[in-house]
Amino acid sequence: MRAWVAIADWNILLRFDGSPAYLLASGLVWFITGCALLGGILVRRRFIWHMLLVDSMIYMIWYWVDRLFIQVSPANNADFSAAASAIIFLAFSAFLFWPSSRVFFTRRHHE
Repeated sequence: MRAWVAIADWNILLRFDGSPAYLLASGLVWFITGCALLGGILVRRRFIWHMLLVDSMIYMIWYWVDRLFIQVSPANNADFSAAASAIIFLAFSAFLFWPSSRVFFTRRHHE
């Protein structure tokens, strides 16, 4: 979605001193990452469990670096964003470490 909006609103972003190239590049990186992870989940690659955990941590770091240092955020909702980020990350990690999830990612897929 981020990449699409960068393309669709390129001129508007430039008019407001946005960085459409950065938005497009970062959107494509996360889109490709998501597709690779989804593909790995569908074919039950064993390493995907680890990649989901690592990528979720990388995403959290990227989100905060992007928010604090790269993109200028006019909204003053850092407390809400921090709480929401922590809750979402903890919930995702809990589901990832859930016993049935661990079994899903460690069991061989039989057709």
